[in-house]
Amino acid sequence: MTVYRLSRAAESDIEEILRHTFKTYGRLQKNTYRDIIVTALKMIALEPRRAGSWDRDAVLPGLRAFHLELAAGRLGSASHCLYYEETHIPDGGSGVYVFRVLHQSMDPRLHVGGVV
Repeated sequence: MTVYRLSRAAESDIEEILRHTFKTYGRLQKNTYRDIIVTALKMIALEPRRAGSWDRDAVLPGLRAFHLELAAGRLGSASHCLYYEETHIPDGGSGVYVFRVLHQSMDPRLHVGGVV
């Protein structure tokens, strides 16, 4: 079974993204964006090196990125990226650990290093 785990920073990122989306665009868009985030998390947990994800070793060894619009299936429908690594979980299965969920305009070198 593949799973995903979120860092505290990633949990906080998602809360803030959804809070901002609700305040700016309303409940329907917040729920839609929440569903996109959950879909993206499931996609990378199932296949961490899936098409569309890319290597971010220059930021942190083993780091990968996945843009949420790939989970939405529509260009311009999302503006955030998941930053994660493949990992093994205590029961011996595989999964991903998500360090951050950052806006596409943010430089991950400034926000990912040292996050647990």
